[in-house]
Amino acid sequence: MFTPTALTVVTASPTRQCGECTACCTTGGVLEFDKPSNAPCKHLGAAGAGCSIYDHRPGSCRQYTCCWLAGALPEAYRPDKAGVVFEFRTETHIKAYLLRADVSADRIEFLFQKLQKSVEKTGRQLQLEITPPGMQCQVGSILMCEKNAQGHMVSTREATLEELSRYPEHLAEYQQVRARVEGCQTEVAGYRALEINCP
Repeated sequence: MFTPTALTVVTASPTRQCGECTACCTTGGVLEFDKPSNAPCKHLGAAGAGCSIYDHRPGSCRQYTCCWLAGALPEAYRPDKAGVVFEFRTETHIKAYLLRADVSADRIEFLFQKLQKSVEKTGRQLQLEITPPGMQCQVGSILMCEKNAQGHMVSTREATLEELSRYPEHLAEYQQVRARVEGCQTEVAGYRALEINCP
């Protein structure tokens, strides 16, 4: 089991910009307004329009950097073009959110090997967790996984509270993140006010 929490922060490459890519606006869970992962953000405008609250977006969105933006993947594999968003969840755990069902296992493996090569000098071995397209997950939820033919973990569903009770460290983490979400309710009200004022 791996833990999807709020958006993970790594340092962006100084030469890369998101451009028209808004993939993380769907794949990323947003702590500040309890947006589940793999659900299009309600603040995402029409194709190419980007975020409708960009100047007022939450801190987790401002700080988020995917592996491509960090420069760990070649330029040609920007998430919207590659069909997958890779992000570092920890120093050794990579999360891959598939944007489309037609992203092949070969493409995922090819890109994962690029990421593995990018950390080669550190001696770290990366683990990959793949989340299928459209599989929504509440912020802080723990996902149940199964291994695929390549030996990577594939998310299958959210763990139930009963299942979490068997793993006290995961249950504690889940409860901590959900408490943070509850603590953001004032911000949620502010974002709702922005929605009313958005064109």
